[in-house]
Amino acid sequence: ENYCYKFSGDGIKITGIVDTNIVEAVIPAEIEGRPVTSIGMRAFANARELKTAIIPENVKVIEYQAFDTSNIESLSLPSSLGIIGGSAFMNCDTLVEVRLPDGLRVKLSNSLTELNYTFRVCPLIDDIEIPESVTALRGTFIGCAGLTNVTVPDSVEIMDEYAFSGCISLEYVNIPYGIIEIGKG
Repeated sequence: ENYCYKFSGDGIKITGIVDTNIVEAVIPAEIEGRPVTSIGMRAFANARELKTAIIPENVKVIEYQAFDTSNIESLSLPSSLGIIGGSAFMNCDTLVEVRLPDGLRVKLSNSLTELNYTFRVCPLIDDIEIPESVTALRGTFIGCAGLTNVTVPDSVEIMDEYAFSGCISLEYVNIPYGIIEIGKG
């Protein structure tokens, strides 16, 4: 195995990688007969050779800064995903493609509720569709210089803390009628 892990409830949490020169991370669906259910805090942070990650369907959580400052270019997220921790993909300046099984656009899980600095400094992402379950955007897209289009659902009530700061290519973003708070940026 190329992954460090620990038991977490009935599942497994990936906590890191053994080979820091890994190029493709195909995370197994099970380890020791238990499902892999989460990617731990900073598990792939600073993996400078990492280009691709395929995350199995069992994973429900990607924790804080899980892929921070990695050179990841392509990422497959499972539809089971419910939580993406703050800054999970911060400083992933080579991230071009985020995939779910059903599409090519960046489309996030319908069980997410807040996006806090999630895609900070991912300048190559250009199109985001935010699911109806999200109620708050906090610094979500800081420095996403390639972002041109964002669909914000009516469920979003808060856009705060520089949600789109540094999105110099942004051509379109809809502001929902039910917005309660618009912060800086």
